[in-house]
Amino acid sequence: MIVILYASTSGATRTVAQAFSARLGGAVTVDIGGDARVDAMHHGADLLLMGSPTYGHGDWHHAWSSRFEALLPVLGSARAIALFGLGDARFHSDTFCGALGRLHDALDQTGLRPIGTSQAGCYPYRSTPSLRQGAFPGFVLDYRQDRRSIDGRIAEWLLHLRDCRPEPRNDSPPAVAV
Repeated sequence: MIVILYASTSGATRTVAQAFSARLGGAVTVDIGGDARVDAMHHGADLLLMGSPTYGHGDWHHAWSSRFEALLPVLGSARAIALFGLGDARFHSDTFCGALGRLHDALDQTGLRPIGTSQAGCYPYRSTPSLRQGAFPGFVLDYRQDRRSIDGRIAEWLLHLRDCRPEPRNDSPPAVAV
């Protein structure tokens, strides 16, 4: 089972989550910013994708701040976690996809390690706070600039993700291919 947890205000992140779901053959999508319940039926996902738009000075969607701790049992039960973030490369290059960095760091503080990166060269910004060791810690997208190429970019990134393996965890079996 593949689960996509996302938060969206304007609908762009929802559109990207739905594109991931379609490409992955109908993954379960859950808007954590709405009234959706994330409960036991989402435990033990083979792959859990987490996504957020970037706001303000590189912040993640407020729903992640308010619900992250409550989601830890679901996150911790996933065999593999991958991230996606949206940002505005044109007007906010200094904080481009900052939400992605926030998601990564929040997971890192719990000991969970997401898989998959995007090379910094896909967007020409070297100083954005979302970079980790010279790469974005997940799929990045400037929705306004790249909305026509979402499907192709997702397909390409999923090929990369298929080759990624999570760090072994004592409480979970190896990740399955995406």
